[in-house]
Amino acid sequence: VLNLPAVAMGIFLGGLLMRRYKLSVVSGAQLSFATSFMGYLLLLLQFGTKCDNIPIAGLTVSYNGTKTVLYNGEMLFSECNRNCSCSAEQWDPVCSGSGITYISPCMAGCLTSSGHGKHTVFNNCSCVSASFPVGSTTSVRMGQCPHAKDCSRSFTSYMAVSVLSSFINALGATPGYMVIIRCIPPDLKSLALGIQALVTRTLGGIPAPVYFGALIDSTCLKWSVKKCGGRGACRTYDSDMYRIIFLGLITCLSGLSYFFIIAVIILLRRQFSRPGWETELQLKSSKETEIKNLSKTIESSASFRRTRLRHEPKVCINTMTESEEGGRTHQRPEADGPNSMKIKPEPKSETTAELTPRSPDRVNT
Repeated sequence: VLNLPAVAMGIFLGGLLMRRYKLSVVSGAQLSFATSFMGYLLLLLQFGTKCDNIPIAGLTVSYNGTKTVLYNGEMLFSECNRNCSCSAEQWDPVCSGSGITYISPCMAGCLTSSGHGKHTVFNNCSCVSASFPVGSTTSVRMGQCPHAKDCSRSFTSYMAVSVLSSFINALGATPGYMVIIRCIPPDLKSLALGIQALVTRTLGGIPAPVYFGALIDSTCLKWSVKKCGGRGACRTYDSDMYRIIFLGLITCLSGLSYFFIIAVIILLRRQFSRPGWETELQLKSSKETEIKNLSKTIESSASFRRTRLRHEPKVCINTMTESEEGGRTHQRPEADGPNSMKIKPEPKSETTAELTPRSPDRVNT
């Protein structure tokens, strides 16, 4: 959570640097490499922020208070609790006045108790009296003993280095993304971004939790046991081994990635250091833009014509034929569109007849 504001600010400032100084492809790649390498060096400082293990009898220290070299299940038992019939799977830690934690009151050899809940105090603990001089308290209280004060300072230093490293790494995020956009042909940009997302999630998002979790589990000192008999969550880790394995794995993977980054920068220098490459790129992009604009103009013109012809009203023309008296009137639709051939109406035809009077002979007849 503390790293999120630093990452957001770093991405924003990285974009401002690209815009302010108008960095080229090679310069953007170099900036991304420089910021990433600085964050890598800060990561190495986190190896010095260590926190010692909590003294736990039978796990990190022996029952007499000396540090153990190798953990063994038999070390949980001692002469002071061997006859108590204690279970090694039980985890109810109690803390003694000397700062040593016992995994249960039974393992501490306690005989009596007083109080309730979190305020329970166990008395007459044989393992506590056997480890310390006569006259010292032999009581333990519920709960695990706290870490040393140095752990708080180490945690503060670790988080400060982590926030600073995240900010510096984020400065090169935008230049690195712009390198991918600029050095790929326009028709392959969408494919390249898709492949990048696929590789990132396939090689980073899916297997990383598996091998990180497996290596972290290897540093567990005490596992809980489920009711069904299976292995539960880890009760306590070996802090030193946890720090070395976790930070060491990140350091190794990050260090291997820089070989590929250096190879990419060398290839970019060879490709974009040719004289006139910017002019060629601009001409190519301008031609592609002209072709796209021309195709859009043609498509819009054709679409406008189709729309105009579809919505133009139709007009009927009245034509009359007078081939006979009382000729009929017909309606003929006008041709669609102003550019279509107009059909002229047929001329009106007239029928004439010559009348001759009858002769007198025919009348008499």
